[in-house]
Amino acid sequence: MRSSFRPGRCFRIGRRDALLARATELDPRFADAYALRAQNYAHSMVNSHNQYASPDAASLASAAEALAIRALEIDPANTLAHGALALIHRQHWRWTDAIAVYERGRAVDPAFDEGNWLYAFMGRYDRAVELSRRGLRLNPYDPEAHTDLGLTLLWAGRADEAIGSFRRAVDLKPEDPVAHLFLGRAYLRQGHRAGALAEIKMSRQLFGEDFLSMPTAFEFAYYYARLGLHEEAARLVAALEDRTLAHRDDGMWALAYLALGERDRALDVLERVIDRAERQELEPAFLPLMMLRLNEVADPVLELPEFVDARARLVGD
Repeated sequence: MRSSFRPGRCFRIGRRDALLARATELDPRFADAYALRAQNYAHSMVNSHNQYASPDAASLASAAEALAIRALEIDPANTLAHGALALIHRQHWRWTDAIAVYERGRAVDPAFDEGNWLYAFMGRYDRAVELSRRGLRLNPYDPEAHTDLGLTLLWAGRADEAIGSFRRAVDLKPEDPVAHLFLGRAYLRQGHRAGALAEIKMSRQLFGEDFLSMPTAFEFAYYYARLGLHEEAARLVAALEDRTLAHRDDGMWALAYLALGERDRALDVLERVIDRAERQELEPAFLPLMMLRLNEVADPVLELPEFVDARARLVGD
């Protein structure tokens, strides 16, 4: 999903938000300022590679939705606002509403290429890949465009092609931890253990000293376990348990319990997430949960009947 806010970038909304708020005070019909504030709030809330920007995620979501709606009232063709509003719908499991907003954005601007990930989560892989290829044609030297295509190919079960896209992203931006992580995940899907381990280790190194404050650390524990590094996975989960993030009631703990081999506890987390999804409550761990839903790295545990059932119910409306 294309956006100006790159996963892995340490994002701070405070100063930018204050400047944009001042802009709307000076010009109450400045649609882009409302839309950018909506984008700031939405992306600070859902970026799974960074520390969550606020414990008041629900308040951020409400503010983002109101700002996006205001921008669209002023300028119905504002695709920044379409993207922010659709993202809020997606995170609240309102997938039909999200798709409708994405398609309205495309109707006013054919170059608007967001929504590709959600199509993949819904099993519409051809559409997801089509939109990702469209984004790449518009930005052939943008590493994020290559990772977007790689992810939709990976989710479509086309890991060989995905690896090519991720390698290109790494070539374009070798210092990007996210591109290395995605490449490692694709290698893991292929059973290429050495390649997966090398890329995942490089990703962790590039994330730097703040790594343990990032929700993505839970994902690393899961990948270590999939690579057979069970002691490393257990050490990482233990370190995470000592931090504030451990007390969050979100789906990240499904990954942690899978990493520890605690299947019943992982299922309990998934059932709680499914219950929240039915109530359309915000889920900060949405993207890692979709990785589990699609069984991105071909985990045999996720093919057990009880997990197949839970994954099938991990959906929006």
